[in-house]
Amino acid sequence: MTVAASVSEAIFTVMPSRREIARDWRVAKSWVDKCVTQRGCPTSSLEEARKWREENARRAPTGQKSIARQIEEQEDYDPVGASIVIPLATAKQLAFHGYDFILDLLDRLPEAVAARCNPADPQTALTVLESECTTILCDAYAVYAAWNQAGTALSSARGPG
Repeated sequence: MTVAASVSEAIFTVMPSRREIARDWRVAKSWVDKCVTQRGCPTSSLEEARKWREENARRAPTGQKSIARQIEEQEDYDPVGASIVIPLATAKQLAFHGYDFILDLLDRLPEAVAARCNPADPQTALTVLESECTTILCDAYAVYAAWNQAGTALSSARGPG
């Protein structure tokens, strides 16, 4: 290789930006900035940055996607053994209990907040809030009815026992 060729090759070797490293690592650029400025991560190439990360910067993931990706990467991950299965009736009962609690709060909401929504005319606020909450409650009760019908269809589709 001639001197001119190696100079030419050196000129066209582009170091990745911190944004490119962040994209490669699938993390926020601010995390890469911190790794580079405070912890010594190289920016000479993506390979060097990856190698440094493997050796130095494994942190616990906090986002749902990051956690899911890390779980998938674990060699001993067993998706069947990791899942907990509860009976459908139990799941429905838990869901209905939570929904009932929320709907009760929604039912009491207009009287609880009308005066704070419009101190000059709380009656108008009460009327508007009651109207909107009633619409939401009616829709929720329609969903309840549909779930009960679907639950009957599901239980009869499974057959006996």
